[in-house]
Amino acid sequence: MPPRDFSQLTDEQAREHFEQWVATAPERLEALRGAVAGDTRLDYSPESLVVVWEWFLGRERSRGNGDGELPPWYEPDPPELAAQRLPAATLRDVDLVAAYLAEVFRRNLGLEWAIGNMPARMAYAHQNAPVLKNETIEVEPVSVTYGRAVQVGLLGGEPQPDALLETYRAWVT
Repeated sequence: MPPRDFSQLTDEQAREHFEQWVATAPERLEALRGAVAGDTRLDYSPESLVVVWEWFLGRERSRGNGDGELPPWYEPDPPELAAQRLPAATLRDVDLVAAYLAEVFRRNLGLEWAIGNMPARMAYAHQNAPVLKNETIEVEPVSVTYGRAVQVGLLGGEPQPDALLETYRAWVT
């Protein structure tokens, strides 16, 4: 199952998820820093996305199925579909990487957190989801990171250490 359909949330539920996501970002960033063993290259520069994605790819190659708690942005799969999703441990890593990607966008481009919101007739893909935006860019870091993880973990795409950096560059050019 893909990430949660935030468009189905009430305004109150969207606000609660948003506040929780933003408030816990420092914890996720610290957890990532610890997992990457305090790599000094984690300086929130766009180039540091290569270090983070290499870490993710290394864990993905050596990972088993890994059960456990799913991130709050992911809907639990029906039991019969569980084998067709990324393992819970991978999804937790996606959560860490997404927090880092968000911080890179925020620090380097001056993006601000907001709740994605457009009129229903627009069929906006990130309705009610936490997004980073300014007057020209709007990005939902969880979907970006999850999409890259699916390419590698489920679709058999070639692991590319600079994939996250290239994705970042695509947003800013």
